[in-house]
Amino acid sequence: MAVETYYCPFCGGEIQIEDNMTISRCPHCGQTVGMDEPEVKNEPVKEETAPQQQAAPVQGRNRQFVTSEGVVVGTAYVPDDYEITSEYEALWRSEMVPIYYTMKATRNDHRIFMSMYSKEMFNDMKSMMIKGMLNLSDAHVKNGYQKFIEPDAYLIQEANKIAGVPLKVTAKAKLPSPLGRNPEVARRLLDNDIYNFGVLIEVQPEKISECVDSVVYRFSGQLNGKDVVVFTGMDYQGAELVYSKLAFSGLFAKKNNTRQGQSFGHSAGRVDHIMYGPQNLYFCMCYADAEQEAQRDFLNFINSINPDPSLKDRENAMFRRKFEIISAQIARNNAIANRNRINAQINQQRLNQTLQNNANAMSDMIMDSWNQKMASDSRISQARSEATMGVNTYTNSYGQNVDVSVVADHVYQNRYGDVYGVSGNELDQDVLNRLDWTKLDR
Repeated sequence: MAVETYYCPFCGGEIQIEDNMTISRCPHCGQTVGMDEPEVKNEPVKEETAPQQQAAPVQGRNRQFVTSEGVVVGTAYVPDDYEITSEYEALWRSEMVPIYYTMKATRNDHRIFMSMYSKEMFNDMKSMMIKGMLNLSDAHVKNGYQKFIEPDAYLIQEANKIAGVPLKVTAKAKLPSPLGRNPEVARRLLDNDIYNFGVLIEVQPEKISECVDSVVYRFSGQLNGKDVVVFTGMDYQGAELVYSKLAFSGLFAKKNNTRQGQSFGHSAGRVDHIMYGPQNLYFCMCYADAEQEAQRDFLNFINSINPDPSLKDRENAMFRRKFEIISAQIARNNAIANRNRINAQINQQRLNQTLQNNANAMSDMIMDSWNQKMASDSRISQARSEATMGVNTYTNSYGQNVDVSVVADHVYQNRYGDVYGVSGNELDQDVLNRLDWTKLDR
């Protein structure tokens, strides 16, 4: 069985691999190295390049990274022949990332470039109710809400974006970063993010699965016609969440109590929210003949990065300020809601009164119509009765009804209330005045 020589993408040490093996552990640094891509194999160092690769390393030290605005972002172990720069941004990039910073180092001969990019967190909202709650508040950050992407796919995507040239994966291994060596710390950081998110939206989610990993890829490519090697790693975290305290949560995803064996980002049951992203992203690009120095400097750089404590103070201050803004907006919304409820009650009372008034008016109208009908019926009945008896009915000044023969053409009342019917012509008014009679009309 043939044995071939490979070189570890982390420490540069030789690894003896049998031709049927696809993975091995480096005997020098202990890292696991995948061998399933032929690009992992490197040709032995040519004799003429040996002096350059075996040259004594440049003395390094912990150096302070300060932005052009004077913001100290941290320190890291970097050789003296590197130029260092950094950037800082105090602007909410996404819901859980109030600040963002970078630490970059470029060797003076521009053959090696190293960088570290701070935390990014993304949210894939499966629950329309939770998304609607976030949209109700202007203080909630709308950035960083996007569809979930696999960790490996995210890292490959970022590597190609930062490098700016097409890259091909040649190896994958565990990243020996501080978080990679301390997964429990990484889990606590993830739990803190989940809790803080719940505080901001005032509903605490339940974690049903998680992903905490530190991984690094080795890529190959070409820049300006020369072979380059790229190392890209990240401390990745992610969690699938459900909001069990919300009665509406189960309306938007199938409930499934069996979660054993389900991989992150692919749970078959109810998932309301996927939170994911790197705690740190690391990048190193070098020309192929400088790979050994790049590996050494890159690992030293990763293991020595120490963010400045002031960054955490700034981040906490921004979280507190944001929580105050959201709380104030919620209080305003509650006050508006209370006023709306009171106005609604007043309007309801007004509507009820209007309906009652309308009902009373309709009842009065119906009653008046009935009274008029009854009066009409009474008059008709009276006329019929008078016609039957041969009399007409008159009302005297005392309000009494008096029947007078139908042959009387005129009816008069004297001062004593006596009523007389007269046939023929109507009496002269002067006569009536002297007799003190008054004519009665029907």
